[in-house]
Amino acid sequence: MKNSSKQLLIVTITFITFSALVLNVMINEYSGWTEKLACYDKCKTLGFEQCVFKRAVNKTLPNKCNAFQNSDVIVLVLN
Repeated sequence: MKNSSKQLLIVTITFITFSALVLNVMINEYSGWTEKLACYDKCKTLGFEQCVFKRAVNKTLPNKCNAFQNSDVIVLVLN
């Protein structure tokens, strides 16, 4: 194999790897935004004053949608 072929192969593999990583980040951010918007929409629909979306630190635990009414904190279930 010539040097130019090896360099082309290395550049191609690097580009594919970088593209896959960027795509993975974009997909994770998109799913996070949809969950966050669903949380805010549910809070607004139910008439709560304030809403906070908390991502779970551990992926096995569900994310939380906390709604605040006066001094009460209510955890909403997103379906």
